[in-house]
Amino acid sequence: MMNILLAYHCASWQRAGYFHDQYFRALGEDITLFPIEKSAYWTNYYDALPFYFPKGNPTSVSAIEEQAQKKFDVIIELDGEGQFHLTNPKKVPAILWSMDTHVPAKRRFQLYFEKEFKTIFSAHKDFIRYFKKVPCQWLPFACAPQLHKNLQLPKIYDVVFVGNTNPNVYPERTRLLQELSREYNVGLFNGKFKEDMVRVLNQGKIVFNKSFNGDLNMRVFEALGCGSFLLTDVIQNGLFDLFKDGKHLVTYENERDLKDKVSYYLRHDAEREEIAKNGQKEVLENHTYFQRAKMILQYLNQ
Repeated sequence: MMNILLAYHCASWQRAGYFHDQYFRALGEDITLFPIEKSAYWTNYYDALPFYFPKGNPTSVSAIEEQAQKKFDVIIELDGEGQFHLTNPKKVPAILWSMDTHVPAKRRFQLYFEKEFKTIFSAHKDFIRYFKKVPCQWLPFACAPQLHKNLQLPKIYDVVFVGNTNPNVYPERTRLLQELSREYNVGLFNGKFKEDMVRVLNQGKIVFNKSFNGDLNMRVFEALGCGSFLLTDVIQNGLFDLFKDGKHLVTYENERDLKDKVSYYLRHDAEREEIAKNGQKEVLENHTYFQRAKMILQYLNQ
């Protein structure tokens, strides 16, 4: 058993229903949790400076050790909202699980601190190539079976979407949803988390997804975990390494293809539900956060 310091943005992750410390504890590890948002935010004034500095006093690993009255064998930083990083003057072995390598600003921040980690795991396969100073491996998002489940609710929407529809940030996503809304009963929801999100995903015959930057996003795993039929754009970053198009989910290439497939699968209930069932089986067997935590621990025990 290892003494592990796990640092992540608890306010954002746990609001969404993810409790990463529980996944590691379930595997028998001694976990000390630090909400990394309690440390200082690092900035370079929107790329105006060639370096990052903390806006305040950053928390050090040594200070957390002193408070916890234990020495840590390893640090795991889990990326999330904002730009946070623990100082590590004693050079305790550390790893980073990066969730936002597809976002240029966050990637630049992580590249600046790259050498402070023993290895980096990226949730987006196509972006591991940016990290050249330390080993980088692909470790995608996952679902949380205790949260994401089939509630057997009536399907009251033709299409549902849960997420950000700000046209200034997601113009193509917003446009496609507006087009679908002209023809179908589309449920659009923002600010839904935990059980509220799961309930909405369960109420749609089709869950719509449009990635931000070709990212294999959380919505893929959440929708499949709920046993919902997922219709997503042709995402790169390893989508087809994990799932088979037409078996676990269905992809679309453009607006015409999207509309054709929405029309088709709304008329073929049995086929749609069979794909949804296959997708749920696949994520529950191979893509849960317990399994992701296990993979990180396997790496540390090598």
